[in-house]
Order: sequence, then structure tokens, then C-alpha cells
Amino acid sequence: MTEPSNSWAQVRELYAQARQQAAEQRETWLQAQRASPEVLDEVRSLLAHAPPGSADETGDPFLTPPAAPWEDTDGDRLGQRLGDW
Repeated sequence: MTEPSNSWAQVRELYAQARQQAAEQRETWLQAQRASPEVLDEVRSLLAHAPPGSADETGDPFLTPPAAPWEDTDGDRLGQRLGDW
């Protein structure tokens, strides 16, 4: 098996390339790639969980819209401690 850092680099590269394929052609494209089954499974998992408009290597924003928007309406809590933290 390849080293973890090499595997993640390969996952990142394949994921970016797969996102450029038409959705209906991705599986065929993935099967044609020279990668370990573990790497391909990870790419498939990322593709399955990627919402439309999510991050890819083309510069699309990561989460559009954000999963939890930041709203500091009064500004009074900035820098304050929350409980024991």
C-alpha cells in the first residue's frame, strides 16, 4: 500500500479530475484510473457527499451557502469565554 500522504495527494488529484467529468460518466472514468481500491473508494465517498457547488479545484466556494452562517448581531460576545472554555 502507498504511504498515507501519497494516498491523500492521489485522492485530492482524482477528486478534482472526477469533478470535471459529467456526473453520469464519473464511475466509468474512475474505473479507468490506476489507483488502489482504497483510494478510489475514498474518491467515491467524497463525490457522494459533495453538495452541488462544493469545493473543487476550479475555485468554486466550499459550502454555498455556508452550513452555519456566522451572525454576530450585537458584537458583545466577541472574545468572551463560553463556560469553562
